[in-house]
Amino acid sequence: MASKANTLLCLPPEILIRILSSEVLQDVDVCNASKACESLCQICCCNEIWKAKFQRRWQSGLSTDKASLPPGGWLELFKVRKTIFQQVQKLVKTLAAKNYHREEVSNESFHDFLQLGELHERGLAFVLEDLHDILECDRYKRLTDKYYSKKAVYFLNHRRLEEEWTSFLSLSQEQQSMEKGAVMVSDWMRPLQRVSLSGVSRQLDDIADQVRAALKLKSTDHPACFKDNSHTGFVENLWTVDQCREVLLTLNSVLFEQLGFKGNHANYYLPENSFIDEVLEQKKGIPITMSIVYASVARRLGVVVEAVNFPKHFLLRWKEHPMATGVDQYTFVDAFNNGKFHSHKSCRSELLDFSDVFGEDIFYPTTLAKLFERSARNLVSIARAFADSDDHIRLLRDGVALYLAISPHDRDMKMLQTRIFIHLRINLKDVIEYLQTLPPREGIPSLIHECEKQLLMNQTPPEEPTPKHRADFTMVKFSVGMVMKHKRYDYMCVIYGWDFECQASSEWILQMGVNRLENKHRQPFYNVLVPDGSNRYAAEENLLYTRDVCTIGHAEVGKFFEEYTGRHYIPNPYKAKEYPDDTPVTKTLIDNFFTSGE
Repeated sequence: MASKANTLLCLPPEILIRILSSEVLQDVDVCNASKACESLCQICCCNEIWKAKFQRRWQSGLSTDKASLPPGGWLELFKVRKTIFQQVQKLVKTLAAKNYHREEVSNESFHDFLQLGELHERGLAFVLEDLHDILECDRYKRLTDKYYSKKAVYFLNHRRLEEEWTSFLSLSQEQQSMEKGAVMVSDWMRPLQRVSLSGVSRQLDDIADQVRAALKLKSTDHPACFKDNSHTGFVENLWTVDQCREVLLTLNSVLFEQLGFKGNHANYYLPENSFIDEVLEQKKGIPITMSIVYASVARRLGVVVEAVNFPKHFLLRWKEHPMATGVDQYTFVDAFNNGKFHSHKSCRSELLDFSDVFGEDIFYPTTLAKLFERSARNLVSIARAFADSDDHIRLLRDGVALYLAISPHDRDMKMLQTRIFIHLRINLKDVIEYLQTLPPREGIPSLIHECEKQLLMNQTPPEEPTPKHRADFTMVKFSVGMVMKHKRYDYMCVIYGWDFECQASSEWILQMGVNRLENKHRQPFYNVLVPDGSNRYAAEENLLYTRDVCTIGHAEVGKFFEEYTGRHYIPNPYKAKEYPDDTPVTKTLIDNFFTSGE
């Protein structure tokens, strides 16, 4: 038996802790070392070791405050965190297995992720971190995992933000932050961007600093130059009327002239105009987001400007004439048009149609709840206006859900959401439950019956498609996973299915001019994904090999493919089961093409 002098135990405990904390040793190595003897086991349970392992592996920014740790300290936290990591990987695989044959994933499919998030007070954040790690790993691999991870991120982020909206709206108007709400809108609609309030606030702080510097050049004794004002906790302007006006004029100069912010007149209906982080990056926005930027910076400089839900526009107002009465007290600011100042009379004459008849209430301030309702409604309108775009359903679905997170009892939006779910054949239990609360007016009973019928179909395991073996279809020239170019329309695409001859209806054949093709409908036809988001059905004679191979930016690529090799796509197990011979055929065809020199 070796003496203690020849073992690790001869080293001081602090040296052993440094060794065991090394990045060279994984958590399993430390666990194995702990089995050697009781003394080493005690050292291996040291908080310092597991704190190092945790922070090195996950980089989660978890507070080191003891209050944030479970009773077992860092070792117990590491165990919980690793359990969550392992289960997330399994659940993502399960999503693919259960939903491959479905058009969309129902909310109930994500409930296991929610339960996993309950293992720790920050469990949901850990789950989201693991899902984001999947999305950000090797760009060309784990495409199916990425496809379902993205859907899980949307669902879980919305659940998290629903609670945040409830908390936000329960605050008094004075406690609510315009920029906080704007960040939640952006985060809701684009959870993959991981927009942070701290990042947006820093950008607004920087603009305020630039305004402060410019103000100091013009008025060295202006109080806003010397006090880095908190932008919370006050409801009235901090300065005199003249001083406030000077602040706003300087803000206009810096924001619109020096920094180049402007209303996006040319591309008004882009969804990005509604996202505060995009507006700060691109320096373009619509009236609401431009007003949020303007008001947030003004508040940092001690000037209160209130939001006004003006018809067909959005304005701000500040109290320039406190001795006047009613709306005459206020000057109105059009942040969409370079911060132009208006009286209420010029607002009517310049911003409203001659035929418009409105009372004075159009000049009253709005609540932040109403402001963000309008922002969500704008996004819904954009989605409806661009119904031909590839992501309009996602935009419409998320915009409606955002509106309902802010105003959950709006019947029109709730009914629109119900129809979206019916169209996608998802969340049907929730749909039925909601429809049963409505009066049995015309159409409701039939909708309930339709949902119950579809729900029963969803609960029945889908029939496995009959595998297509190439030996039975020797006339088929191309194969699943090949990246091709369309001869006539010049688009790139990837093949995800094929038929030995056209299986479309005779009406479609006539409409698409298939009868004018050389081989007409009696040739193989291929299901292809196109970068514009469309799924098309292409004749074999129209598909060409190409050396200009590229990834296909279609949302459903990950549903069917596991990996992109740089020349072709590799089907995932579910697609490979449908076309069991195509994977090796694709590799052979592509390799032969690239080595042929053609």
